[in-house]
Amino acid sequence: MEKVWTDFRFALKRKMIKNKNQISGTGGGLFILVNISSLEEEGRAILSLNKSVEALKGIQSFGISINVSDDIPITRRKRAIDVIPPTQPQMQKEIFVSFDHKLEAIRDNDHLAQTTAQKKQKLNKMGLLQEKINIQKKMEDKVSKVLNTLMKQQNEHAQEQSETSRWHSAVTTTTTSRWIRKLYEI
Repeated sequence: MEKVWTDFRFALKRKMIKNKNQISGTGGGLFILVNISSLEEEGRAILSLNKSVEALKGIQSFGISINVSDDIPITRRKRAIDVIPPTQPQMQKEIFVSFDHKLEAIRDNDHLAQTTAQKKQKLNKMGLLQEKINIQKKMEDKVSKVLNTLMKQQNEHAQEQSETSRWHSAVTTTTTSRWIRKLYEI
């Protein structure tokens, strides 16, 4: 339970400090105050956090002060039973239950905001990656078409070269053999 109060006090102090800094700021940027709920207002009054955050001069401690006379030695100081109102435990229980619900809601909201931002970022990254993949696929298709066209042209050229070389070879052989016959005839 002490951890809950410590966390509550820390979160409330952080909000109050942020508001104080916004109010005492010298300008530039947005002026954004953090909203403080009624439960936090009551906690601020109970814990005297105004004194702590605003750093008023002459304030040495903060919290609930218990007025005990200095005449009574410390070992003999006892609280009177009638000092504690009979409804205080019930009020404390209600405050704790209310605070627990609000704290859970705050944690859920923070988690949702964080996961929503993370999801948006992941979706954005996924969209960019998908777009990159689509572009790469289009480039691959175009390169494949160009390579297929080049291969086809190379094969056609090789066939033409082959046919030309066969024809040239046949013509050369025929012409050479005619010349040789003519030479022998002479």
